Amino acid sequence: MSKYWDNFPVNAPFAVDFTKEYGGGYLEVHPQKGPQTAFIACSGGISGQDLREQDFPLIFYGGAAGGGKSWSLLADALKYIDCPDFYAVFFRKTIKQLRRTLWKEAKKMYMPLLINKNGKFIGKAVIKEQDMIIRFPSGATIEFSYLDRDQSAEENWQGAELTAAYFDEFTHFSEYVFNYVRTRMRSDSKYESFIRCGLNPHPNHFVHKYLDIFIQEDGFARK
Repeated sequence: MSKYWDNFPVNAPFAVDFTKEYGGGYLEVHPQKGPQTAFIACSGGISGQDLREQDFPLIFYGGAAGGGKSWSLLADALKYIDCPDFYAVFFRKTIKQLRRTLWKEAKKMYMPLLINKNGKFIGKAVIKEQDMIIRFPSGATIEFSYLDRDQSAEENWQGAELTAAYFDEFTHFSEYVFNYVRTRMRSDSKYESFIRCGLNPHPNHFVHKYLDIFIQEDGFARK
């Protein structure tokens, strides 16, 4: 498997730089060697172009608690924020989970890209605290939302057009929610729409429909 990842372009660490266009907004992203680097190396694809070897519309990123999965999801989105039509949503099961984890960490991670040296928002950058939305200087938008019931998926996301959907703690979500969000994956972005899912191992979750072909009888990944 390591030979496969070795074919991917090396793009970690990487930098996001808005200083030329907006006079501020710079961040270097440094994934840890191993799974984080491999995950960041994957892409969603460029609209209108053939898929490259590193392009995947769906990725499940698993591991034990504390392995940096949530950080990786937040960092991954930064590869696409040069596009003003990029629209991503991060999902957690409940709003309390969102505010305690992803929303807090996102504001901390993304803030250097939103302000100049005087602390003023640059370009189209804004943070909407109540709606849990972050807009970058380019106009790219990331929203943070909870999905606590199957019914909420259709009520809240009918008609939505998403470039990216990020599920944190994916095993907390039902198959219905996942499949409904998949129907929303289209947008005007220059990037193809894609889904990324961070999860801890769970023996009874439907995600095994997607993963079991890659797992040996001893529980380890096929090489």
